[in-house]
Amino acid sequence: MNLYPHNILTGSKKTMSKTVILVPCNGGIVFNVDCKLRELEKMGYEVWRTPGYSAIDQCRSRMAYDAIYRREFEELIWIDGDVDFEIEDIKKLQNSEKHIIAGVYPFKGHPELTFDPLYDDQEIIFGEGGGVYEVHCVATGFLYTKREVYTHMVDELKLPLCNTSFDCPSYPWFRPNVWEQEDRHYYLGEDFSFCKYAKQCGYEIYVDSTIKLTHYGQYGYTWEDLAYKKKNISSLRYCKNWSSDK
Repeated sequence: MNLYPHNILTGSKKTMSKTVILVPCNGGIVFNVDCKLRELEKMGYEVWRTPGYSAIDQCRSRMAYDAIYRREFEELIWIDGDVDFEIEDIKKLQNSEKHIIAGVYPFKGHPELTFDPLYDDQEIIFGEGGGVYEVHCVATGFLYTKREVYTHMVDELKLPLCNTSFDCPSYPWFRPNVWEQEDRHYYLGEDFSFCKYAKQCGYEIYVDSTIKLTHYGQYGYTWEDLAYKKKNISSLRYCKNWSSDK
């Protein structure tokens, strides 16, 4: 079963780039995003676009397996097909020296950002004056990860190798799960579950709040949409239950 539109798995393991850009795109890729991806390809990055996969957790786990064990990439950068970015944002993540770090964007049509703070009263400044913050969990729409995270999770969590009989092996790094916290249960998707598994293995999760991403839905949503004034603001001070802008 070939997951990719091009037979990229037959390429040399000694790739020119140590980094692969992984783009699950069952719903297609926004034009602006694809233009950036093509620019990255011209710069020497490999970009894997994966359409037609309804189970996003299986898609991510399969892509990660192929990138790590079949092509031996050292850095895996996840970009969703509806999350726009600037090329310099990729460099920011790569230069952070973190094992797991992401850019943050809002939900479509919902005034909340796609991460879970380290604690309820944690304040994060987005844009001007922002920086790198540790958080609890973050979405995978613009996420940098190192190879070591995945291989360590396999050993530490004793993850089983799945689907070998279908010639599409993968480890369940992104398996959704139910997590208990303070006598409450949370049914988490593949992205937050991945962060939970990584934290069980001793890794910390970070976001770079200087990165301004656009999440395309009915229009392009940014962190500006959480502010009271929704245009031409330079920064946003964000807490879980309130925000202010300037």
